[in-house]
Amino acid sequence: MSLQVLSSDISWKIGCHVPLTSTIYETVYGPIHNGCYSFQFFLGSPQLYDRRRVADDDLNRAKKILRVYKTDVFSHACYKYNLCGRKGEVFKKGDSLARTVKRELEYELGIIAELGEYSDKSGVVIHPGIHIKKNRGLRSISKFINKLEFPHGSTLILENAAGEGCKLASTIDEIRIILEGLNSTTHIGVCLDTAHLHGEGTYDLRTMEGVEKVFSDFEDQIHLDKLTVSHLNDSLVNFGSRVDRHAMLCNGKIWTDNEDPVVRWLDLCADINTPIILETTPLDLLVLLDLHNRHKE
Repeated sequence: MSLQVLSSDISWKIGCHVPLTSTIYETVYGPIHNGCYSFQFFLGSPQLYDRRRVADDDLNRAKKILRVYKTDVFSHACYKYNLCGRKGEVFKKGDSLARTVKRELEYELGIIAELGEYSDKSGVVIHPGIHIKKNRGLRSISKFINKLEFPHGSTLILENAAGEGCKLASTIDEIRIILEGLNSTTHIGVCLDTAHLHGEGTYDLRTMEGVEKVFSDFEDQIHLDKLTVSHLNDSLVNFGSRVDRHAMLCNGKIWTDNEDPVVRWLDLCADINTPIILETTPLDLLVLLDLHNRHKE
């Protein structure tokens, strides 16, 4: 089914997560054909460390269509990557897993940088890591990133967690600490996932005040030019539950009763040219189109 629901006068840069098909060209063509202004995909299995290798002719064919239809391109890194390394000692002697993650992440960064050559925003979204000791883990993430050899034009995008277990980068402050430990932030961006913010519980996105506070705190602690992309998801769980469970927009525990805050989130992202990725189902594009038509009349 072709959605093709997004018109050229919509004020939000919205798109969705799409499946990886047999070629990168087909993966790119789908969301462009459906009218998306941005999209995200996995460059391989989300549970396997190795990324799919992309043939030059396939990459070049995909770049040709992206040069004509300028679209923001993102991939999501493997869920199993842990930039804290084994026991928090990244690149410890004999830690072949950390070297595998480094190799595969650098490769993926290069592919997305190529695909995003004509985009306003592009990059690889990653869950930074897990560690039982927060401060040590945050330092280890910075240390890992400092070891990366970033391809030209590439961006590694740190995504906030929902506070579950020992996952790090659950708050804007924790992301700030990681950034402050870097030699350079030139190749680094941030992704804020609304369902994760809801689960973590610092910001109540059910209210206009909560939405505004996210952006003001991000500006104060990091700076809004680092907000590279936002994952827009409703949530199946209660506020502050520290659980990550996505729901379709306006059908979860965040915006079912009041859709004004989600419209405000979209407007604030549009103000700073931050693209939006939906991670539930492409049918959420229809929800956003309905919101736009009713709130932007």
